Amino acid sequence: MKLASYSYKVALQDVDFTKKLKITRLIGYLLETAGRNAFENNFGIQHLQAENYTWVLSRLAVEMETYPLQDEEFIIETWIENAGRLFTTRNFCIKNLSGKLIGSSTSIWAMIDINTRRAVDLTDEYASFVVDKPSPCEHPRKMPPILCEPHCEYKVKYSDIDLNCHANSAKYIEWLLDTIENPKTFFENKHVARIELYYMNEALLGDVLSFYKENREEQVFLFEIKRNTDSICKMRLVF
Repeated sequence: MKLASYSYKVALQDVDFTKKLKITRLIGYLLETAGRNAFENNFGIQHLQAENYTWVLSRLAVEMETYPLQDEEFIIETWIENAGRLFTTRNFCIKNLSGKLIGSSTSIWAMIDINTRRAVDLTDEYASFVVDKPSPCEHPRKMPPILCEPHCEYKVKYSDIDLNCHANSAKYIEWLLDTIENPKTFFENKHVARIELYYMNEALLGDVLSFYKENREEQVFLFEIKRNTDSICKMRLVF
């Protein structure tokens, strides 16, 4: 199906101490939804691996008004908004069981050759799956450089990598959220209203990464992950 909906139930391991769905787990559900819909349309990772290709996430933005609670059921609707030569845009609407929109997301994907790690030309390949429906979520905006000393370093471990042998995209968010001081106090009265992620390079097993963080506005945090001078990932959090 071009426009598809999937239902989920918030499990105990998906929530934090507020009993609300963690942003990292929400993004996990979004990625699962993308994978399920791609598989049903015969271009999922399972199909691509036979040809030595895979999907990689390039950009992601998520906006949330409220988060589902523990044991609450919710629905994620997904569709492809456009398909270009090198990138496709997949959108999501997050709804409660009454059909009320509680959040939305937009994502940009590339297909790469597993051996060369280079992008594959998608010209005309997925045009028939495009749905003429814009995303309620604003697309990611350009992020300014972060000009500060690194906050800390981290070495990529076995538990961080996925089937593409690089750090799972949700791991970047976990690492950066863990740099926030006094998280219990901080998150008790705040929730992530918007998150933007920009993936520039792969973080591989054994890589030593430097984390940078700036709080430029009261409710806005900027983050960057670097390997030496190479930017791996950037993130903007708006509370």
